[in-house]
Amino acid sequence: MKILFDEIDPRAEALGVENKLIFATGPLTGTGAPAGGRFIVVSKSPLTGAIANSCCGGYFGAQLKFAGYDLLIIEGKAPEPVYLSIRSDGVAIKPAGHLWGKWTTETETLLKAEIKQEFDIWEASDTSIVSIGPAGENRVRFACVMADGGRAVGRSGVGAVMGSKNLKAITASGRGEVAIADSEGFKKAVMDFLEEGRENKELEKRRMWGTWSLPGRANKTGTQAALNFQSGYFKPFEVFEDPAFIRDNIRVRDEACFGCPFACSKRSRIKDPDYPGTTKGPEHETMALVGSNCGVGDLDDICRVNYLCNELGMDTITTGATISCAMELFESGYLPEKDTGYPLNFGNTASMFQLVKETSRRQGFGDLLADGGYAVAEKYGHAELFMGVKKQGMPAWHPQGIEVIGLQYATSNVGACHTKATLPMYDGRRNPAHHVEWTKQDQDALAVVDSSILCW
Repeated sequence: MKILFDEIDPRAEALGVENKLIFATGPLTGTGAPAGGRFIVVSKSPLTGAIANSCCGGYFGAQLKFAGYDLLIIEGKAPEPVYLSIRSDGVAIKPAGHLWGKWTTETETLLKAEIKQEFDIWEASDTSIVSIGPAGENRVRFACVMADGGRAVGRSGVGAVMGSKNLKAITASGRGEVAIADSEGFKKAVMDFLEEGRENKELEKRRMWGTWSLPGRANKTGTQAALNFQSGYFKPFEVFEDPAFIRDNIRVRDEACFGCPFACSKRSRIKDPDYPGTTKGPEHETMALVGSNCGVGDLDDICRVNYLCNELGMDTITTGATISCAMELFESGYLPEKDTGYPLNFGNTASMFQLVKETSRRQGFGDLLADGGYAVAEKYGHAELFMGVKKQGMPAWHPQGIEVIGLQYATSNVGACHTKATLPMYDGRRNPAHHVEWTKQDQDALAVVDSSILCW
């Protein structure tokens, strides 16, 4: 954050050469500490015009650290598409014209093949890759950076910034290790934490279900984003009150970040002959925003949209928030079908699949949606139908059901974001007199977590 404030003029164009893209690790990254397998990407957001601050798990942060780097700052713009290769023995900028236009999984597959050919299979296996899809290349303002086969540096459009620099991907592989002053003391602290974790029921739930226990819980309590936040309840989601329904229908396997024993990430199958395979998620936020908030209740359809967003490199939360805004505009009679080219009513999955692809390519009506939900609502004269803060769409939890979250969304420095708000469990949480105190405590605590770059 300090580099962002010190080195970037706040008036700089987010997609201009003067903006910077910063990849940072934390003090526990690469140490094997549970919750420490993350990295963060910071920039000026092309979606909000404010700070972009987005975290991701997986292995990239650890490999960057093993290669000898705590921080990576991307400046300027390459004249042609390139990717950046980072290894313990050096850094190289390599041509990526053959990767431009590729979906994210194919990009990773091709790069791994190149690394295997240049070095060996072990080097390819150890290499972690972050990349952008067509959405980042086309400067979709909520494009994300994808990592390790489906993890997302999701919010605020950092993928568009990466695309504006003609940077398709970064590969990282290291042979070093993170030095710890008191390795025995550190090892004991980790073991103590793991022992406590085995007795923690919430951690056990997270290990078993990931975030799949949350859609049913939110729906049951009236806090589930539905129909562009017109409601906190969506009847088709009643079946998700038992998370085993989700697991038994789509789960392939559990996957963990570096050094973490909880394996809360779930890989799911795509039941679609056009898109065979698997992908990470969908997480609760995705299920809410591209699911209930767009009037979509079928689990397979939600998985397909999640897959498309991951492959095309688009934030699922903002994608859902943008499309649901357009859907309400359409159903309210403000958005004519001649502008979209097809009906865009809630629950119309065929139109939704088409629109996701058009948005990633900035084609047709998707060109407008690529600028975000606020731009859509403003164009059609009803900015009040955009549900967000600082032009960033709200995540899954409905603020009318958990009132204090509305204040947390409103005062977040990055706009509405699930990583900048927590679910209050204290007595009197519905009392507005407590909201300011809780929000301050919450934001102070999350500032520590973000600065340490930890999972929570």
